[in-house]
Amino acid sequence: MQKIIYKHEEFDEFSAKFISNCVQQKLSNSKLPITIALSGGTTPLPILRILKEAAIDWTRVSFYMVDERCVKLNDPSCNYSNIYNDFLKFIPSKSYSMISSSSDFAKDAANYNELLGINLSKNNVGFPQFDLILLGMGADGHTASLFPNTDALNEISKNVALNQVPQLGTQRITLTYPILLAAKEVIVLCKGGEKEEIINEIYTNKGVSYPITKIANEHPNFKWLIA
Repeated sequence: MQKIIYKHEEFDEFSAKFISNCVQQKLSNSKLPITIALSGGTTPLPILRILKEAAIDWTRVSFYMVDERCVKLNDPSCNYSNIYNDFLKFIPSKSYSMISSSSDFAKDAANYNELLGINLSKNNVGFPQFDLILLGMGADGHTASLFPNTDALNEISKNVALNQVPQLGTQRITLTYPILLAAKEVIVLCKGGEKEEIINEIYTNKGVSYPITKIANEHPNFKWLIA
């Protein structure tokens, strides 16, 4: 079990620089394009606004989504649209939304599952492997849209699941544990003092029920960036 935490008062600027350096290193170490999965929510957006100015060859980077709300693409709460408007439309990278305009979210999840299997290289047990995944964490310890006591926590074969979230009265499309654990590197972006308490619990027996605990404990290249 590892515990690597970077903390900085200038969280957005520090995180953007940290991620930029990470991407630059991955590009310099490979002749191939790299793949990155982005989480939704409000925490990544100011970081991405800064990151878009980085001197990176964005043509060699493809972006995918970690999770998505089951809404129309033009809905103000759509993760992909918010990230597109703040970041993706300013850079020449390929990007892939989890949802289409059909509102058939089960079909969207199945299509994204297939897309990842086609577009990404595989790890040694056959799961698609991102070069980098940027995650967040909620006050209940959820990450991606893997919420406590939801069915997607038990998914062991699919890369993507349509997850019913009763505590929110909704459903979400989310990457699953197997593909999150297959990534070459995982960085979690956290704001808020209560998040530090959760992180401390994750590394004790108090945090066993948090969905993010499995990734924090099992992923070999996992880092926290916290405000």
